[in-house]
Amino acid sequence: MNLSSQTNMTRTRSRGRKTSSLTRITTPLVRENGVLREASWEEAMSRAAAGFLATKADHGKNAIGVFSCSKSTNEMNYIAQKWIRAVIGSNNIDSCNRT
Repeated sequence: MNLSSQTNMTRTRSRGRKTSSLTRITTPLVRENGVLREASWEEAMSRAAAGFLATKADHGKNAIGVFSCSKSTNEMNYIAQKWIRAVIGSNNIDSCNRT
């Protein structure tokens, strides 16, 4: 692996800017009556879980899918496929290996 390649330098440079940006969102936002507002992490995670459960109950487990990035680590892709299969019960995962 060439650590000094232009591709790696671009990735490294952009990471610092994204995490130290003054406009970066640092708290979760939830939508209430069509308006976004700040929320605690507990509330945001509870709402996300409730949304997944409601979708699964209303439309079945195959209504939920995951797109996983081929540029992510193997560990991240493994966790994504494990979650969708074990927690949701769906095999709908696409790792976008075509890119």
